[in-house]
Amino acid sequence: MCIRDRAFCRFLQGVAHGEIALLFDKAFIVDETTDLTATPEFATYNEVIIAALSYFEKCIDICEANTFVLPVEWIPGAAVDNVMLEKFAHSFMARYMAGISRNSAERDAADWNAIIQHADAGITEDWIVQMDGNYWYDGIKYFGSREDWLKADYFVIGHADTSGAFAAWAASSPDDREPFIIHTADRRIAGPDSTTAPGTDFQFFDTFPFEGHRASYYGSIRYFDHFASGATSNVSWFNASELRLLKAEGLYLSLIHI
Repeated sequence: MCIRDRAFCRFLQGVAHGEIALLFDKAFIVDETTDLTATPEFATYNEVIIAALSYFEKCIDICEANTFVLPVEWIPGAAVDNVMLEKFAHSFMARYMAGISRNSAERDAADWNAIIQHADAGITEDWIVQMDGNYWYDGIKYFGSREDWLKADYFVIGHADTSGAFAAWAASSPDDREPFIIHTADRRIAGPDSTTAPGTDFQFFDTFPFEGHRASYYGSIRYFDHFASGATSNVSWFNASELRLLKAEGLYLSLIHI
């Protein structure tokens, strides 16, 4: 395996284990050293994230010591060289180190100095990937834009409600919850013309294909262009603004704990 391939594989190992650690409380750590004939043992999400970070560090070490360019077919949309791949690795390290926390205590205990350092070493422009609707597409943005497939959870957007409807909904038994209209000045959720006018990120729909306690009137429209294009539009896989927000969070936490 050439050094370019090794760097990219380490990067993919980091992403794979990092995503699993964010989603699950325990998982398997599997790489080229794993004996696949044996029964794997579960690792905690903290152990999995440590493994993910170690793969990124190995990727960074290779990128810093070598010069190469990835084939455009590997990440369509832009030429990725060793310098850019290193920035990608730092970016994901900042995301996972901050996102792995399950509660406020773990968030406060995170190494925010390291998170800030990785954020500073990460991308400075959005990472845009060219999709083809076949091998390359963003399923979350595509299917998430179909209001008959996915609705916005009220626990995500309901806090913006100013009418008291969300508070009543949250306080009720899950089996008794029914969808409600959000009254808000947040233009991501509702437009200026009425409470049900489309916002920039969400839109009110008067139907919901789910049971009442799981239902919501609101669907995501922020990435509707990806759905409308048949999943062939350019999509940002990582927004540079995320790193700026992580840095701001780290600086804020350091101030309130002085």
